[in-house]
Amino acid sequence: MRIGSIILVLALVCGLGGLACSSLRVASNFDPNVDFTKIRSYAWLDQRSGVEGDWNDVSSLLDRRIRRAIDAELLGKGLAISDRESADVLVSYHLGVEKKLDVRTIHTGYGYGAGWHGFDGRYGAYSPGRTETYVSEYEEGTLLVDLIEPSKKELIWRGSGQARVNRSSSPEDRKKRIREVVKKVLAAYPPGAK
Repeated sequence: MRIGSIILVLALVCGLGGLACSSLRVASNFDPNVDFTKIRSYAWLDQRSGVEGDWNDVSSLLDRRIRRAIDAELLGKGLAISDRESADVLVSYHLGVEKKLDVRTIHTGYGYGAGWHGFDGRYGAYSPGRTETYVSEYEEGTLLVDLIEPSKKELIWRGSGQARVNRSSSPEDRKKRIREVVKKVLAAYPPGAK
């Protein structure tokens, strides 16, 4: 029975862990007073976008991958790249990485042993089993994509995506994952789009 319980626990942890690793949570917010149908062009802010948290390998490679993915999505939505002086909106992104804990408590099932159970009040034969708790540390990345009104420098739209970070992935996998995250974040732009 002990081996069966161990296999069940490993299957649950691996299954749930894989699901959690592949999950991506996205959200967006916007200024309802802005007519987004009039926005036809964009430009990047001069400054390099912000990166916060324990992300020692942030490089120009990552910055270029994120910018290219955002460019591809915005161009696909009909916006044109422009200079800052004539752009309808300015685009910026921010990337944050935070350490988190994943705590899972799993009931390992029922076993046999001493205990007071049964309808007839007999002692023995059946025990309620036990629970085991597993704690693991992981990193969660948050990507914010901002659209800013150029003259007032006011935020008019923000999209965000949160997912687990896998630092051991290949460069091609990172590029693919960034495109996937950016695509889902910008799926809500413009507001009301289907």
